[in-house]
Amino acid sequence: MGQSAALPQAGATTNGASAATDELTRKKLARKQSNRDSARRSRLRKQAETVEINVKVSELEREVVALREENQRLKKRLAENEGQRERKTTK
Repeated sequence: MGQSAALPQAGATTNGASAATDELTRKKLARKQSNRDSARRSRLRKQAETVEINVKVSELEREVVALREENQRLKKRLAENEGQRERKTTK
């Protein structure tokens, strides 16, 4: 009878396997949550970058408009100066 006490009991093995399974499940859930958090941070970062890019695009569009207006003014002034120069040389 003393030998039967030395044999592992079926319940002890099951509990050990159950504990290992619980640990794996806990690790999987923790990893899933970590992945969700990482994905959320990534989405937020991408959204912030998109907003920043849109702001920059708006700034550049305004700058383009201002530069085109300045270019038109300078072309007009150049044409006026060239006209004045031609009138002076033809006199």
